[in-house]
Amino acid sequence: MEVLGTSEIQFRNNSNNFLELVSIQMKITHIEVIVLQKKLSSQMQISRGGFAIRNHTLVRVHTDSGISGLGEGIGNALLVKAILKEQMCDFAVGQDPFNIEALRQRLLDSQVYFERQGSAICAASAIEMACWDIKGKALKIPVYQLLGGLVQERLQAYASDVYWQENPSDMADEALRIMDRGFQGIKIHIGYGKPKEELLMVQAVRQALGEGFPLMVDLNAGYNLLEARQAVKDDMYHFYLNSADMISNTFVTLLPSDNQNVTWQKPTHNPMTNHSITTWYETV
Repeated sequence: MEVLGTSEIQFRNNSNNFLELVSIQMKITHIEVIVLQKKLSSQMQISRGGFAIRNHTLVRVHTDSGISGLGEGIGNALLVKAILKEQMCDFAVGQDPFNIEALRQRLLDSQVYFERQGSAICAASAIEMACWDIKGKALKIPVYQLLGGLVQERLQAYASDVYWQENPSDMADEALRIMDRGFQGIKIHIGYGKPKEELLMVQAVRQALGEGFPLMVDLNAGYNLLEARQAVKDDMYHFYLNSADMISNTFVTLLPSDNQNVTWQKPTHNPMTNHSITTWYETV
């Protein structure tokens, strides 16, 4: 009996709706690295600074079967591009896109030692994502079926497009503009200033949207440990979560920017808001 490798196995529905095995062989031949750039209509201000141009890195992984897959490397687009072009793409060429775990080990475990974070992980994830795309196309099934199957047919979308502005009323106006477009939830970005100042921004947006509208706040790792504690002391989480039941139990993480030096505490229930609250503490 001939034993087929994973790259040689394809499942396909036959005329009797049974799964049959089809032998295929596939190797990665080359990888395109594509950097998209868009000039924004206004400055995007977050905790780490502002920018008026967005860059985004994609890869298109090609195979000798003619099937290609797309993946994206979220993160610093130019760093991700450099890692891919200078080394990582070469390591992937000649490999089997079906053997995703083996490919991940080749890209990361054999090369990345201490810096197992950041742009190196983003670059590898772009190639891995493209391989899942290839696998789905080759098997003629949606990738979600390969990752556990369908759980929900519809998902509620929220808009994450309200960024830090000096005037809280400007942020409130932007939130109203988004709500008027029909979105059922909004996330705002702060963390650029101090907690006491930014509490005014949260209050302005909450007042504009009303108590029943789901509102989330993203600090983008902008607070250090002392500032995160100050935000908890000011009860900031209570203000923006009150009556915002986007999910039955909302977990709030005030994670300081130096998050390598923190530890996790189990969620505790807050009877005032009927939500579970989580906090980070300094490691002793």
